[in-house]
Amino acid sequence: ILGINTIIALYSIMAGTGIGELFIHNPWLMKYFRIAGCIYILWLAYGFFRAGMKKDNTVTVQSPGYFTGIVISALNPKLIFALILMYSQFFNPSGKLAHQVVVLTIAVVLLSASAHVVWTLAGNFLSLLLRTERMQKAQYFLYGFMLVLVAFWLIL
Repeated sequence: ILGINTIIALYSIMAGTGIGELFIHNPWLMKYFRIAGCIYILWLAYGFFRAGMKKDNTVTVQSPGYFTGIVISALNPKLIFALILMYSQFFNPSGKLAHQVVVLTIAVVLLSASAHVVWTLAGNFLSLLLRTERMQKAQYFLYGFMLVLVAFWLIL
């Protein structure tokens, strides 16, 4: 949660201070973000498939960690555009730039962090219900397949 929201805060500050101009003048940058994101998603899918093929699938829950959250958010081009759109809706050109960037960044990080906490708690609860080896293998293949579909959808 912290890694994801670190990038959200960073991208929010960048969006508030003009990163949109960078992407307007260099549209090829988004292509590289999208390709890098697809490669990372396929790597995650591979990890799910590999875990699903293990013979002995002992039930261990390992949190992805700070760095994984950083990478997932950093390679998400939709995040940049969502934040640019947020600023286009709520930014007041006659107001103070620094104050608006701080307020909007705090608001989006609080919203995102609270949503991620709820999703994590719900996921932890569901994982208690699906702890059998058979259900875990099915989940690994389902999640891997869904990630492959997302990667292909992003690249198109």
